[in-house]
Amino acid sequence: MSELPSPSGYNRCIFCGDLKKLTEEHIWPIWLRPYLSTKFASFARASIEISKAGETPLSHEVRHGDPQRVPVRLVCADCNNIWMSQLQERAKPELVSLIEGHSFTLLESGQRVLAAWVTMAVMVGEFMFEGAVAVPAAERMNLKLTNCALPTWKIWAGTFERGAWPAYLAHGTRILPADRDAPQHVGPNTQASTFCVGPVLFHAFSCQSSQLLESIEVQCEDRLLQIWPPKAPIQWPSHPLSEVQADRIATCVLDALSGSEFRGLRLAPAKAASETI
Repeated sequence: MSELPSPSGYNRCIFCGDLKKLTEEHIWPIWLRPYLSTKFASFARASIEISKAGETPLSHEVRHGDPQRVPVRLVCADCNNIWMSQLQERAKPELVSLIEGHSFTLLESGQRVLAAWVTMAVMVGEFMFEGAVAVPAAERMNLKLTNCALPTWKIWAGTFERGAWPAYLAHGTRILPADRDAPQHVGPNTQASTFCVGPVLFHAFSCQSSQLLESIEVQCEDRLLQIWPPKAPIQWPSHPLSEVQADRIATCVLDALSGSEFRGLRLAPAKAASETI
């Protein structure tokens, strides 16, 4: 499996910032492969920009391999093999239970671990698209130090019945007003990512405005459950999301916000990526 090239200008570990030799990292970790039944021969990265003037296609790149198995070279060996590996191990029991559809109560402690795992996956995943990094470096360092999801994030989870909607990672960005004490960051500062792991769909939103974050709610007939910040124990599995609902969730938050151009990016099997962006 050939790896994706690192975005221009990134020769440091995205979490600790050190100029060490970078290692391969998978958004869908290797241990998850037995739970990912579908395997594809090729995939595409597709992106568009949507402004008042209309839609502008930015790129459509086809590569060999399965989008769930492609690595990116972004993290140093110390980060990869120590705290990131430890977080993977802590999240594994809860994540496997979600994927296998076990009926259980997901306690707030489990929600916190899953939320940290999703945060890590999204932080890595947004580097798969050139110019789409919306999370400040200070937040990536914060995750490394605390192994906890961040106060500038909200995260939801639900079960998903995959039909014709082929996206495995959908990532959208905007530039919006930020709090005065927000970390300095060049480029988009607000992101929404929809990330599918087998039959489980995660949706993560982050921004640099506490007022905006407080106002954001993603409601889908109780089919999408908030796991960060945790509100209360939740019953799993949720009622399954349809492909129409999944597609709407992927863009609903950023579509509703006014600001700079919305940039939408998707990672999907090559045959359908250009049709679903």
